[in-house]
Amino acid sequence: MGGCTVGRDRAGLVTLLLLALAGVAPDVIADDYELSNPRLESLRARSSGAHRVGPGPAGSLARRGTTAREVILATLEAVDVRAVLRAGGLSDRRRRAVRHRLLEPPGPGPAAGRPRPTATRPGRRSGPSGR
Repeated sequence: MGGCTVGRDRAGLVTLLLLALAGVAPDVIADDYELSNPRLESLRARSSGAHRVGPGPAGSLARRGTTAREVILATLEAVDVRAVLRAGGLSDRRRRAVRHRLLEPPGPGPAAGRPRPTATRPGRRSGPSGR
């Protein structure tokens, strides 16, 4: 897959599909996508050399007379995500599980109140004290 800047495009597409599957309103999905723009501008400003992050999609979209928000909204209008995934075998039970996982706050239970595991470098232990 070419043309992807720092994974944003692929991750953004998967996020768009999951949020649509969970029943999130298209405007809210577009708002969520736009939250990454300031962070990516900062990343572009700091990147250099082999790790240089290319220009964002805004310029390319502007040359085509559109914006990321318009593309997202048009995509969500044109594609019935639930129907497509249902045709691919996704059950209503699994769809409800996705919705619950994405939109419901964690409830009490064995994991409540415990910190989430953190990624560590090989040879290092996770946790606040390194143990």
